[in-house]
Amino acid sequence: MELAELDRQLQENTSRARRREKRKRDEQLLLEQLADVEAKLLAWRQTIRTTDRKLDELDSAGIGYLFGTLFGDRQDRIADEQERLLKQKLQRDECAAALEPMQKQLAGMRTELADLADVEVQRATLLAAKDQLLRGRDDELAAKLLQSGDRLAGLVSLHRELEEAIDAGKFVLAHLEASVVDLKGAASWGYMDSFGGGILNGMAKHGSFNDAREHVHQAQLCLRRFVRELRDVEVELPDVSMSIDEFSTFADLFFDGLIVDWFVQSRINAAMRTVEKADYQVRSIAHELWKRSVSVAKERDELQAERRALIEQAG
Repeated sequence: MELAELDRQLQENTSRARRREKRKRDEQLLLEQLADVEAKLLAWRQTIRTTDRKLDELDSAGIGYLFGTLFGDRQDRIADEQERLLKQKLQRDECAAALEPMQKQLAGMRTELADLADVEVQRATLLAAKDQLLRGRDDELAAKLLQSGDRLAGLVSLHRELEEAIDAGKFVLAHLEASVVDLKGAASWGYMDSFGGGILNGMAKHGSFNDAREHVHQAQLCLRRFVRELRDVEVELPDVSMSIDEFSTFADLFFDGLIVDWFVQSRINAAMRTVEKADYQVRSIAHELWKRSVSVAKERDELQAERRALIEQAG
């Protein structure tokens, strides 16, 4: 096998090996995220059953309790429980909606891992070919070239992973921006409909409630992917106020109750601040990723130039 061809195959193999390790980490983190969503879904289902029972008890209350309805107590409690039930069902539905796309992502990861299963065997074959080639040539330039191949493959893989993380951040920002538009609309609808059925009625009238939920749902899915990509790049983010672990926790908790807040006029501004905080954090992290990507690309290009010169010398 020619030196240049062996060098190319070794670089490709190193990239595939890094890809395999990346996908194994992604799989583990996605499994943890799935388990968390499934646990929340189970908890919301149990909570909904409890609330349903409370409503049934209120509906079947005896004559002594019904006397309290003269003062509005019973109707107020029923209204409170119905509102609570609505919010709980929204939370349940958000968890349920997240499961299918996450399960599809997991299936895709496992398919890719199966395609990369031969990487270790291929590596052993290429290393044997490398040893044979170097024994035959006793060439210091050839040895230097092949030794630097792993480093170049690592830089190429890292740059690709950084770009994937940046792309994931862009998707998050797009959905967060759409969520801000929805929140601003919710605030105005709540004001306009304050005498005509409340904010839920207002959002339904304007036909935007499903769109709003979809934006929030997609933003959450993209945030989970963004967190996985951040763990893959394994770089420090010194100019960001949150560490990656802190951001991961923030992303996990970000949407808990956010949709529900949209139904309470007084809490919409708080929800808006939450979205804006997420937007700021994602933009800050994406900027650090971009700076690191530029640095890695420069190092990669310089090493490629050095290696081209070595190949020309080695013949």
